[in-house]
Amino acid sequence: MFAGVDVGSSSIVVCWAIERPTQVRETYRDFANFREFDLKSIDALKSLGITKAFLEPTGWHYARLWISILERSGADVCLVGHGELLSYRKFLDLPDKDDRADALALLCYGFDFEGVTGRFLFRRDADCQKLRDFYFRLGFYARLRTSLINRLRQDLKYQFPEISNVYLGRKTYGNTPLTVRWLSGEEESQGYESSLACSVGEGLYCDDTIFMAELLYDIFEQERWIEDRITDIFRLEKFVPYLEVLQEFKMGNLRTAAFIISQVFPLDCFLGDNGRPIVEKRLTENGNLATRRLSEARFKSRMGAAPSREFSGKSRRFRKRGSREARIVLWRWFRTIIEIRKNRPASEVGQKVVRLWEDGKESGVPVKKLRAKCRSVAMALLFRRLCDKLL
Repeated sequence: MFAGVDVGSSSIVVCWAIERPTQVRETYRDFANFREFDLKSIDALKSLGITKAFLEPTGWHYARLWISILERSGADVCLVGHGELLSYRKFLDLPDKDDRADALALLCYGFDFEGVTGRFLFRRDADCQKLRDFYFRLGFYARLRTSLINRLRQDLKYQFPEISNVYLGRKTYGNTPLTVRWLSGEEESQGYESSLACSVGEGLYCDDTIFMAELLYDIFEQERWIEDRITDIFRLEKFVPYLEVLQEFKMGNLRTAAFIISQVFPLDCFLGDNGRPIVEKRLTENGNLATRRLSEARFKSRMGAAPSREFSGKSRRFRKRGSREARIVLWRWFRTIIEIRKNRPASEVGQKVVRLWEDGKESGVPVKKLRAKCRSVAMALLFRRLCDKLL
């Protein structure tokens, strides 16, 4: 039995059927095959005997719960993208946009496109999902500690100005700074005690300052714990060749590598049925024979480095496509590694990106356009190196 599942924050609406409805509008008006389930009616959901469920993960964190429940009940879960469902629901010409309409559209979509390559969202394995969760959690902690450090510095300016400009950050795999450990009461320091006794400031009389230092200490310790977990996952044999290739581009930074691997692993999902990259040769409008590297294009799209064309008449426009977070990761890598001379990769593939960047600057190519081109070329090179390493 197939089911379309529209996910809400605390409940789901399910539309189920054994075969595809032929009269979609009539099915929408019939409440017989629709039902809402909440956390108290999970047993009733399991009793339906759903074998395949199709849902749109608009709110991932609560959709994740229902995916887990459905899979534990024996259902195979397929995810449908928001854009695909939106256009498909319009195609069905349903009278309203509500939970039942979404559930019915998901059901019909599942019947129409079951087994069709590329029609459903990519599902990560458990280890990749952990890497992705850890990546976003580290980003959350980074934003949180930045605010705490700024607030702590402001308080120290008048309470203990001698240490207000001391570096309070922490490098990857690094220990929590002594200043934070001392302020939070986790460690004693004769040097800081002596400086405080002679300080021209008002003294550390405010409990809020100590409280923020304790919060900052806990965040640093939690970050280090997450970094250790990511390192443990990276030690798995299946990820070793990916990390070796990323090192050639100096993308081996913990957070950068965690995100990229969670996006592109396994490489097989971009390849053809024969396990090789899909390459087609087709005639262009001008009659020339062009080579289309479809697997490479999918890889670049997954990494947000392949814009989609919007051509109409004389209008020639390109629109961003793919993961927004992937574009941020690549932008951060390019600005901190490729554009800064001392940080540039020494490998052959890394130098190709560097030369493209330098030649483009000398030719006067607009910087924004040049960066986008270099990132696209870098992703093409990354895909080819992964193929060389793994195939």
